[in-house]
Amino acid sequence: MPIQKLTLASGTATAPGTSTPVAIGTLTGDWTLFLNLATFADPTATARFVIEEATSSAFSSPLGLAVFNLAGGFNNAGGVTVSFRKREAAGSDLFGTSGAYARLNIQELNGFLPSVTYNCWIEY
Repeated sequence: MPIQKLTLASGTATAPGTSTPVAIGTLTGDWTLFLNLATFADPTATARFVIEEATSSAFSSPLGLAVFNLAGGFNNAGGVTVSFRKREAAGSDLFGTSGAYARLNIQELNGFLPSVTYNCWIEY
């Protein structure tokens, strides 16, 4: 079966915020989550990206699945990509659970003029 791709979030952020929840209840088997920062030019900038999952789209009790703390100072072709695999999940994997959702939460975005262009997806 070919690898499939599900986009979790993409865009440009200048402040913390969360993406629209994406259903993950039908995703079973192995998966890898990717976060690519295409541009994060401010060398003083730092950011904390958290991939969260929850048992409903309301996210009243989100669970942190993966946390990426990244520093700015680049603006190059391809950017920087980090990943997280299913086997690295410490018991908090709701993929394949009926009614489960995931989202990207930019918890912190600090710096003089912080702006980050990102793309987050799941391959399964």
